[in-house]
Amino acid sequence: MINKIKENLLRIVLTVMVAISFYLSYLIWMSPVTRDTLLRAESEFEVIEEVSQEINAEEVFLPIKVRYKETGKNQETQNESLLKQMQTILSNKKYGETKWKTYFNEVDYFKAIEFENGLELTYGMIFPLAEYIDLFNLNLTLSEEEQLQIYFTKIQLDIKHNVIRFINDEDWTVLSVTPEKKVAQMLQVLDEVDYQWMAISQSNEILPNHYLTTKELTFKKYSYISSTRRYTTFRDAFFTNPKDVRSNVTVADTYLYDGVESLTMKQNQDIISFQSVLNDTNGLNIFEMSFPYVQRIGTSYGSIRVLNQDQNQIDYRMFVEGFPIFGSDFEGQLAFEFSDHGQNSQKKVSIQGNLKSLQIPIPSKEEVILPATQTLVENLHRQGADLQLIRTFLIGYEWKNLENTGVVDLIPNWFVKYGDRWLSYEALLSQLKQGRGE
Repeated sequence: MINKIKENLLRIVLTVMVAISFYLSYLIWMSPVTRDTLLRAESEFEVIEEVSQEINAEEVFLPIKVRYKETGKNQETQNESLLKQMQTILSNKKYGETKWKTYFNEVDYFKAIEFENGLELTYGMIFPLAEYIDLFNLNLTLSEEEQLQIYFTKIQLDIKHNVIRFINDEDWTVLSVTPEKKVAQMLQVLDEVDYQWMAISQSNEILPNHYLTTKELTFKKYSYISSTRRYTTFRDAFFTNPKDVRSNVTVADTYLYDGVESLTMKQNQDIISFQSVLNDTNGLNIFEMSFPYVQRIGTSYGSIRVLNQDQNQIDYRMFVEGFPIFGSDFEGQLAFEFSDHGQNSQKKVSIQGNLKSLQIPIPSKEEVILPATQTLVENLHRQGADLQLIRTFLIGYEWKNLENTGVVDLIPNWFVKYGDRWLSYEALLSQLKQGRGE
């Protein structure tokens, strides 16, 4: 009887919260953004916005996971606290002897990067060493030309050989550096806390030199009451002169503009799309061009990190407890694309994101069982996947809007980096079947 009363009370409370969420969303869209005069004066309601702080590059350019090997036993985790600690350990350091080598066959390359005891950090993109040195204040005995030529996908800390390696699985290059402090001392932090390690094993002949889970994993499903962000979150972060922005409203969209800068908000989808032109981009890479926007949008977009980068595109994602969010309409995402515009030093920038944000967590005991990645690889192999395009596996959350409820489910799932794209396992499987005409 008591449990039934509690359940009824919880339902009433959640219904009230959802109603409040819808009401606040209504107020946001009916607020004075609809006028087409200069948006200089803000109403009292507009002043009451999310408290947002600028985020540091150290928080955004983190690895996506870490593998730890000791006495033949391999484990991995996506624990954000550990990843931050490892990045702090590597930062602001002076390193000694360096050795840069390119290998011309797979056997020699994987032999060179094998270690008995240590740690391996995996990044979601190919990281330019020069950018990494600037971001994290590393002192390496490399020429500027060498720094610009080196890229990496992983960092290894080898305890036995007391060496740190910047390795690139794409072109089989290895930069080895000697730290001033012993690697073993640097990794003492690993013994202090349980970082939710998952057991992994080196894969079989189907996908050699990868480390996969061999057992099922159980993860909680999360639910949140969502709300709509203030348009000023994006206006103030993206426009050069936010207070000089004009507006134009149609039935479906809200359009803000100032010179070459424009921001479109599709109200029926909650998608935002920003366009601008950057002048004098000589010497700037895609990280330097995109990060200032991310930095200004700050913590209002949650814990956001780089997940992928491919040529002229870079993808920043919201992470929840170390797990990235994947949505169908740019939920929890800031997707950048750059292209040439006019003169050589000009770049056109396009940013897409979403107005929806996660607010109040809803208690849930529902769990999802994730299959072993070893099983996934075998299934993908049977469906004709090009296994050389499989870069890595990562646990993430699928963003699912529950229609007409104001509630979002975050459903754990396996995601595969296949070539230069991140896809859910099911999406990749479907893509392969369609390619075979099934």
